[in-house]
Amino acid sequence: MNSLSNYTDEELLSELHLRRDEMSKKISDIDIVDIYDIIERRVAAHYRMPVSDISAPKKTSNVTMPRHISMFFAREFGETWTAVGLRYGKTHGTAIYASKSVKNILDTMPAFRRVIDTLRSDIQTDLS
Repeated sequence: MNSLSNYTDEELLSELHLRRDEMSKKISDIDIVDIYDIIERRVAAHYRMPVSDISAPKKTSNVTMPRHISMFFAREFGETWTAVGLRYGKTHGTAIYASKSVKNILDTMPAFRRVIDTLRSDIQTDLS
């Protein structure tokens, strides 16, 4: 017979919570780089806006472009379309559209390209 059968559901649940808390402490000691955090901090600083606005569900024009740029960089730095969409409360299709929008503007506006190049360099510096 399995040794777990000697425990009640409450005891098992308590043990699981205890082990989860122990693992959380161990994980929190590891230096994990959050690419989204780095991207959003850099983009928000450039646009002089709160970081929280980038992932907020707002659809105002002053938030849309910084969010699109953040999606563009998240994909560029290796995140999947699905993960990018989920991060910003959108679908993967919206993330693709956002990235294409940024690429289209890059092709037509040299000043915008300089902003993106500077942000990219700053993000890469933060990652190293």
